[in-house]
Amino acid sequence: MINNKNLVYLMESIMRIVVVGAGCIGTIIASRLVKAGHEVTVIARDERLANIQAHGLRMQTHGKSRIEYQDVTAYPRLTPDMTADFVLVTVQRHQIDALMPDLIAHPSHNIVFMFNCVTNDDQWRHPLKGRLLWAFPAALGELKNGVVHYSVLPRSLSLLQITTIGGHAKRHASAIKLMKIFNKAKIPSTFHDDMPAWLKTHAALMLPVMAIGSQKLHTQQPLTLSWLEANTVALAMQECFDLVNAAGSITPLNMKLVSLMPSAIIAFSLMTAFQMHYMQRILAGHAGHASDEIQELYLEMKHLAKKQQVEIPSLDTLCTDLLLR
Repeated sequence: MINNKNLVYLMESIMRIVVVGAGCIGTIIASRLVKAGHEVTVIARDERLANIQAHGLRMQTHGKSRIEYQDVTAYPRLTPDMTADFVLVTVQRHQIDALMPDLIAHPSHNIVFMFNCVTNDDQWRHPLKGRLLWAFPAALGELKNGVVHYSVLPRSLSLLQITTIGGHAKRHASAIKLMKIFNKAKIPSTFHDDMPAWLKTHAALMLPVMAIGSQKLHTQQPLTLSWLEANTVALAMQECFDLVNAAGSITPLNMKLVSLMPSAIIAFSLMTAFQMHYMQRILAGHAGHASDEIQELYLEMKHLAKKQQVEIPSLDTLCTDLLLR
């Protein structure tokens, strides 16, 4: 029996959440939150919007045959009258500027960006008047025929990476609240108190990997790495880690340890890892639809290198091709 006290607690625990972007990450996050009982609205465009309005959110765990379904309200644009405790922005980095006017106009106290970047977040934090939070998702997905085939990194891989949430000092309480919401929705999450440094570090690790993956997918090559390719990726990682370290700090500790490894060990680890089908799927998932994001991160890393007056030849080798497409 639900008494009045329990009913009030239940109502207070239900969040009103708007998810802006209904690609793989947005679909995964929205679906888990709906399943946890929250009131979720999705912002999508064009064919994806029509598909969600007709069929809802459809998901299939990698390796399983059952298709999950969640009914959800979907609209083409975020408007100020959409009440939200949190607005989760799951678009890629290069798409955010076009959304800023709608985000600035929205009254929610918590605007959560869920993409990677190398630059400082002042350019968004100040226009949003201190409402910005960060949440970097640890999930993989591929959209096929309106169904997202996905996997969410479990808490057992927390030493590698799980969804990481944070914000500037005055925003820590809201970030921790969102972390608890995600964890209850079976999106394993952790809190970090320096997300700008965390994001730069993550970009240093992933940008070279995404770049080589994009190259191979574009030229229809197998997603395995030769020794020469793996060594170039490892050297590019070290170049990026050096830039991030000089600009602030490398974090968390496991990434600090990776940054201190000799390039030969990183190269051998990459070459071995990408013999595995699971790792090839991760590479395809990160790089398959992210050429614009890779270009944006590369240009931001180049800007950081220019400020520090250093060269990044290995990263240039991996990324220059992308700018010519």
